[in-house]
Amino acid sequence: MRPVETRGVGNATAALTPVAWRQALRKKLLEIWEALVNERIKGGTNRQRASAFMTLPSRSEYPEYYEIVTNPIDLSRIRARIEVDWYPGVAQMASDVQLMLHNATHANKEGSPIYKDALVLENVWARNAPGASEVLR
Repeated sequence: MRPVETRGVGNATAALTPVAWRQALRKKLLEIWEALVNERIKGGTNRQRASAFMTLPSRSEYPEYYEIVTNPIDLSRIRARIEVDWYPGVAQMASDVQLMLHNATHANKEGSPIYKDALVLENVWARNAPGASEVLR
């Protein structure tokens, strides 16, 4: 097997085989995903900020969401894509995270809890995926 470059997969400095590179990428993407999911509001509630992002809103309870959002995505789908090696790199995961956060800020009122959570999760992304955060701008 031919070694491949390791840029964007962490602190690895040596070239990796394609299988090892894919494993390292999956590990990095899962670390980022877990950072998003584990972000909590500090203080009294200790609420998980990503709770509203884990699954899509119910079509029957929130039909207006689907009138506003034409390409819905949630953290469960992003996790599933990581697990089947759907993403060829961090930037492609960034596109899905960006879409998810855009959907949240587009479909919710500015200042609402979900809107605020989306802004915080954007910062969590930037802290955990250095070099890929500009994709969210």
